[in-house]
Amino acid sequence: MACHRLLKKDIVTLCKKRGLSIGKFTKAELIVQLEEDDCSKEQIPDPNWGYSRIWEQLEREPGIAKTPVPDQTRVFTIGFPIGGSRRTGLERSLREQEDCGRQREPEKELQKQQQDELAVGERRGLGDLPGLMIMGVGDEDAVIKEKAQILIEDVIRDAKEHLRDLQEKEREAEYIIQNIQWTSCKDFTVERGQQQIEEYMSTWEFHGSWLHWSDYLQEQELTYSKRYHYRVRWSIPTCRKPIPRTTACIYFIIEISKIKPPTLPVEVFFILESNRFIHRPGQCRFREKWLKDIIESKKILMDSITF
Repeated sequence: MACHRLLKKDIVTLCKKRGLSIGKFTKAELIVQLEEDDCSKEQIPDPNWGYSRIWEQLEREPGIAKTPVPDQTRVFTIGFPIGGSRRTGLERSLREQEDCGRQREPEKELQKQQQDELAVGERRGLGDLPGLMIMGVGDEDAVIKEKAQILIEDVIRDAKEHLRDLQEKEREAEYIIQNIQWTSCKDFTVERGQQQIEEYMSTWEFHGSWLHWSDYLQEQELTYSKRYHYRVRWSIPTCRKPIPRTTACIYFIIEISKIKPPTLPVEVFFILESNRFIHRPGQCRFREKWLKDIIESKKILMDSITF
């Protein structure tokens, strides 16, 4: 008989009916006595038993609960399973059930602890921070302060850059590109051209530490014009290095047309060293950074070469 589903008082009544000792035995010990008694009587269950036969047997023994109890497979059993033995894999002993329960307790405690930690993190508003693990209150505050500090620094830096760009645009909008009145083609001379180049460069904006000197290079004869080439060297000499290590050159070209009226002014343009972009006076604004970039690139090249 499957007694594991019965109450203890029903098991005690069944033991009294069979004349077994009750004493202060536990439910498990009483069940063992009943099983030993069944084995001694060699009662082998009929494979053809059904629920009706089991119910009839229980009705002959008053005081035993007749309510079927569902087992782990959710099948209601009140006696031996049909075609089964006295003990099956589903009818575990109390000790086996206790061992199984003790094995599952650590897993249940771990799951409960993880759920509690996640709930605490969500209540503190830390779920949105990526990569943040559950930690102490002090560590959480430190991480939040660090992220807030980084965010504030980024916002301040972006604001400064945006303000600087706006100021630069305002200065460029207000700036008026300077130019001079260049001489006519008929009045042009090499010396006059060099003087006007110096006059034009005086309209540029650059630091007072920059020094320059200009010289005439050559005359170039073309089909419809003549070109006069000039070179202006720029550098920043110091007391420790009066002879600068590198210089930046700007090449001016003054073109005299052969087919245009001689009363028209000469055409002037200039290019920077190591650059092919053509600049024309009155159409572009000179920038000191151009000279600095040329000198810096030469220094890098010289440092990379070993003699």
